[in-house]
Amino acid sequence: MAIQMKLGKDNNHIGIDFNDAYWVIENVGFKIENNSILFGFKFNAYANEETCHKTQNLTEVTLLGFGSPINAIHNSILYTFIGLYEASYIFPTGIPVTKDEQLVILYTFIKKELNLVDCVDV
Repeated sequence: MAIQMKLGKDNNHIGIDFNDAYWVIENVGFKIENNSILFGFKFNAYANEETCHKTQNLTEVTLLGFGSPINAIHNSILYTFIGLYEASYIFPTGIPVTKDEQLVILYTFIKKELNLVDCVDV
């Protein structure tokens, strides 16, 4: 589950337009603070699905036989948003038990919360 959406060249460290950047919700977790249950996550943009999976799987970068890459492990996150909300704000009727159920609600929430109108579910 992910979203495709533009990431402009002025919004990433490479300086290239990614018209169909691959945006994924990752690092989902709960935290209890001041008697409130907080729900946190990262909403990360990648160039495409392949680079996302290489980063998630800690894939090693292949050497050319001379020099070396900037990073030895793929880290292709181009942009990130860190969200931390009261769980009841995202899940007003209760927190679903499965990760897939949580993500369905969370992707709907993030599109509304961040006003993402030019995105496509993938």
